[in-house]
Amino acid sequence: MATLEDMKRLLPFLLILTCIDSQAQLNDGKGAYATGQYRNLFRENGHSEAELTNKLNAAFQQLFYGDTAHAVYFPAGSNANGPLAYVSDVPHHDIRSEGMSYGMMISVQLDKKAEFDAIWNYALTYMYVTDTAHPSEGYFNWSLKRDGTPNEETPAPDGEEYFVMSLYFASGRWGNGKGVYDYKAWADKILTTMRHHKLKSGPTKFGPRSVATMVNEEAKMIRFVPNVDRNNFSDPSYHLPAFYELWARWGPLPDRAFWAAAADTSRKYFRKVTNPKTGLAPDYANFDGTAFVSARNHRSANFSFDSWRTASNWSVDWNWWRKDVQQPVLSDRIQAFFTSQGQNTYGCQYTLEGEKLDNRHASGLIATNAVASLAATNARSKAFTEELWNAPIPSEWVERYYDGLLYIMSLLHCGGRYKIYPPQERASAWTGDSWNHKRCAVVLTYDDAIDVHLDNVLPELDSVGFKGTFYLIGSSPVTNKRVAEWRKAAAEGHELGNHSLFHPCEGGSGGREWVAPEQDLRRYTVKRAVQEIRANNDLLHAIDGKTVRTFAFPCGDLKIGDTLFYDSLKNDFAAARGTTYSFETAERIDLSDVHCYGINGQKADYMINLVRQAMGSRRMVVFLFHGVGGGHNINVALEDHRQLIKFLKEHESEIWVAPMVDVANYIRSNGQQVYR
Repeated sequence: MATLEDMKRLLPFLLILTCIDSQAQLNDGKGAYATGQYRNLFRENGHSEAELTNKLNAAFQQLFYGDTAHAVYFPAGSNANGPLAYVSDVPHHDIRSEGMSYGMMISVQLDKKAEFDAIWNYALTYMYVTDTAHPSEGYFNWSLKRDGTPNEETPAPDGEEYFVMSLYFASGRWGNGKGVYDYKAWADKILTTMRHHKLKSGPTKFGPRSVATMVNEEAKMIRFVPNVDRNNFSDPSYHLPAFYELWARWGPLPDRAFWAAAADTSRKYFRKVTNPKTGLAPDYANFDGTAFVSARNHRSANFSFDSWRTASNWSVDWNWWRKDVQQPVLSDRIQAFFTSQGQNTYGCQYTLEGEKLDNRHASGLIATNAVASLAATNARSKAFTEELWNAPIPSEWVERYYDGLLYIMSLLHCGGRYKIYPPQERASAWTGDSWNHKRCAVVLTYDDAIDVHLDNVLPELDSVGFKGTFYLIGSSPVTNKRVAEWRKAAAEGHELGNHSLFHPCEGGSGGREWVAPEQDLRRYTVKRAVQEIRANNDLLHAIDGKTVRTFAFPCGDLKIGDTLFYDSLKNDFAAARGTTYSFETAERIDLSDVHCYGINGQKADYMINLVRQAMGSRRMVVFLFHGVGGGHNINVALEDHRQLIKFLKEHESEIWVAPMVDVANYIRSNGQQVYR
């Protein structure tokens, strides 16, 4: 019988297993995270990618490198870690964690590493509290004078939230450096502190303070501030469920379940805090969703400057995850209200019931209302997008900082340029040789025997020395008419895999109306399916002379009725590839249904990010292509495919690129196969 001491020793492991189990249950939704497809509202309105690039470049140049009458980014010398720079709230003559973290997010999304590093170096040098006796240890002072001295020695959670997210993205986009530039390590550290900061009381330059966590555990939501005297309410614009979902996947393991729950809580909170008629949310709100009246902020119970961001937050969440069907309702509602106020004249502060408090037609609100179009369904949403497109870069004194940063981020969101970059693990974390002495494996598979595989793909792979797997349909004219070319490809190391003789799929509804009756798997017996697959093996053997190859399930259909027909074929193949989306580990893989990522229109960034994620977690990613540069209604652009191959070649020392049969044989020979 286990003793109390035994249970205490096991408890940490049980907690880890609980976290792993909750991680396995995460729902990836149907948005950009799952599909790699980011809406481009400007393109939907008829604007080109080149025009958007020019607009973003102009905004970045003006706000980061314009003269002192236009810029918010200011170089500030250097230290032992490199250049320093800060983003200033120019109208208030200070430096805020909000603006610094926004500047970092803009920089990583625009691939501006030098500016990102300079802002981050300044934030750690002047904002970050390292004194172990200080009540804000591990947090960032939310406001500094422009000489770097504090205006306040406590934090604001929106700064920490954006610091964490931009650091994870920097890790994914650029990889991790050392010290202050080990992006993922710092993101993990800050995120841990946000939830686990111990209650500390002590003196600051501005009097005694007591500081606790940034989250309310019971409510599962972000606080307004962690100061004990002001932490019993929230700020709806601080709620970032799109970010929380990523932290539930990438953050420190013990906290992932919390962030998954927080994402769901925030979605429900948006419904509670918004007025049912106007869609407006207050600056501050209680945990139950009612407006919070603050003695320090007379605008707190109204729709004011913080509140501009709330609709943007739920709309980005819809764009990335598509989990809450009420978010389009909220976007339609708030855009209908502002349309009623005059599309080009509405004000920027209101009571929640819709009484105007400020006549300024603010650039920042124009920007965030355009982002609301990512979730909106009404035709009026196009007008909000177009107003942002036509808006000048904010330059007025009152608008340059806050409105300006929201303007650039909203251009990125509405233009499909604000993307998810999965973080990389630190290089020191890689010690094993699970994948042929490399960090991960990548398998490139091509289905259906299409002309472009011979015309476009093989020359590209051969030019860099990579080998792929081509799953051939025996009855395909391209298989039969180009036998000599397939034979040559096999002789040079490419795999000719089995995709069945006639490509039978389960027909019927749900997008399968195209399946011909004679190829409807519902009319097949297991015996017939097995015979046709073995006949295709004989055909492939006649082409390449090989006896070991892998199989790919047509349409990903594993069963005939209730029977797994591949069970009769396990001795015929080294492995079988399915169509389920996920990564694989060498230590635990079902070689009778290897998972993959199907590609249909996704860009190079999406595919490269999958590879980066596999590298960071020492897993395998299998790509499933059909058309490459045409040839099939399921297609990837030739240039995007080329960029993926280029990335793989540049990282060849860390990535094992091999045909499916080679990977399957390696796994079997190393005794790593475990059927789930």
